[in-house]
Amino acid sequence: MELRVVGCHGGETPKHRTSAFLVDERLAIDAGSLTAGLELKVQFGLTGCLISHAHLDHIKDLATLADNRCQARCEPLPVGATRATIRTSRNTSSITSSGPISRPSRRPSTPRSASSSSNQAASPSSPATACAPSP
Repeated sequence: MELRVVGCHGGETPKHRTSAFLVDERLAIDAGSLTAGLELKVQFGLTGCLISHAHLDHIKDLATLADNRCQARCEPLPVGATRATIRTSRNTSSITSSGPISRPSRRPSTPRSASSSSNQAASPSSPATACAPSP
């Protein structure tokens, strides 16, 4: 088993990245710097992501990762976490060590036609599982 440290800091500087680790280049542990610290090829090869807790330095690249994978028509990325972490991540758009600072706006879901289904955007309630359907 190979463990790669992508980042292990609470903030970013030119020499430091936020928390993210890779196991065997396939499983991510935390998503603080998955897009900032990994080439697209590695991002597309991920098979899952475990989130330790919902602080911003551990989740901040989830939405960008979902977008990158969606643009490349990758399979959805399973994300695992405790119920509390998932709930906090879904109910807030910004997390700090002191807790949520804003909530995402909730838009009513509307049916999509078959022609618009290829332009799906990431949902705020499931940031790392939104991917465009395969053609």
